[in-house]
Amino acid sequence: VGDDQAASVGPGKRYPGMSVYTVDGKEVPIFFAASTSASMTSTILRNMFAKMDELGITKRGVDENGNNYYPLVILDGHFSRFGLIFLKYVNALLTKWYPVLGVPYGTSYWQLHDFCSQNGLFKGVLYDTKSKFIQRKRLCGLPPEIKKTEIIFVVKSAIEESFCNQRNAQRALAKLGWNPFTRATLDEPDILRSAPPEVQKERQDILALRGVSGSSTGRSTTVVTSRSNLLTKGSGLITASSQEDAADRIASVVADLNWGNDVTSQGIIALAKNAEARQ
Repeated sequence: VGDDQAASVGPGKRYPGMSVYTVDGKEVPIFFAASTSASMTSTILRNMFAKMDELGITKRGVDENGNNYYPLVILDGHFSRFGLIFLKYVNALLTKWYPVLGVPYGTSYWQLHDFCSQNGLFKGVLYDTKSKFIQRKRLCGLPPEIKKTEIIFVVKSAIEESFCNQRNAQRALAKLGWNPFTRATLDEPDILRSAPPEVQKERQDILALRGVSGSSTGRSTTVVTSRSNLLTKGSGLITASSQEDAADRIASVVADLNWGNDVTSQGIIALAKNAEARQ
């Protein structure tokens, strides 16, 4: 607004800016970089790690047992992670890191932004944002085009509504196996086919019991299963020697449940009876 640039800075304004996160009492700023290919490079990656070391975000030293320790980082399989510039930096004595490649040559399976709920939502919102931007230009009698200097203003809304949606991002991270840290990505059909036959069989059986089929990166589907006797499968099979024993143990656990005024053991049993009556 006028000469007051500060009035135009912040979420929802012309210059939205980015948040500065605090982790373990240390500020972690946003790192900005660009490349001619519009993609991550080994040089940019090295500079990111060097900045974290420069700011004192990372820690190295010797523990009480005389063992050296240094930061660990889990990486996906993008080619920039194999660049000589980056590898030299993380293997140098004074700047040593411990990089772990989770999915070598499988970037699309583990990158958060490639997840369907992230990338798909971004594309949908971006389409609407571009349409509205062009419409405003037409109403002002301007050429219906998007200039290079206007791209950031067009995409920022789409980014804020998709990639910056914390709840969606947390769900995607869980589905991909980042947080909580699981082996979800290893169950991708293309990746699982590279495992030994006995491992493939074991994982396929487990996924079948979960009613999951296909990909864990958002393309998976839940198989509609028939009703199963849980007294003879899963926990019932593990905790009891017979179906009758399992039924007694489950009944005992249900009787002890009491989560407050709204959910009680009697309420659970009543719901079960009502459900059975509707069959």
